[in-house]
Amino acid sequence: MSLPWMPLYVNDLMLSTAGMTNACFGAYMRLLCYAWAGALPNDYDLCARIAHGMTKADWAVIRKRLELVRDEATGEERLVHPRMEAERQRADHVRSARRAAAAKTNQARWGTPIAGRIGERVADRSGERVGERSYPHPQPHTQKKTDRTQDAIDQVEQLRRKGAANG
Repeated sequence: MSLPWMPLYVNDLMLSTAGMTNACFGAYMRLLCYAWAGALPNDYDLCARIAHGMTKADWAVIRKRLELVRDEATGEERLVHPRMEAERQRADHVRSARRAAAAKTNQARWGTPIAGRIGERVADRSGERVGERSYPHPQPHTQKKTDRTQDAIDQVEQLRRKGAANG
């Protein structure tokens, strides 16, 4: 599963594409975005459709940046961008590490690392806490705010009285 976002290093991108025309750059970016979801077909016509009318000259420039890989399972040839594949692997590693950490936290907190049931437990837990509250009484943060407001009002009144007595 690919992430709904991809890392973009603007300086690297701009320096590596400085020699491209605007049309070529646009086609390149469309192909990169498409490739983030998987890989590009090793077919100019299909890539031209993905890139919306890319010329053969643009394709020649872009194709130099892509590597041909063969899928072991199907034998199908695909094009990948080497830097993008490295970033995808890094992002997958980070995501896996975060999922493992979340599972460990869930295990400690709720006794189970199963992510699919977290929402149910959180809702139950929230429901229990909400049911235990007594809403007619002011909440602590509300009470503090009211005390500060009243203190400010008292100080203003004291200053007014002091000013009236001196004036």
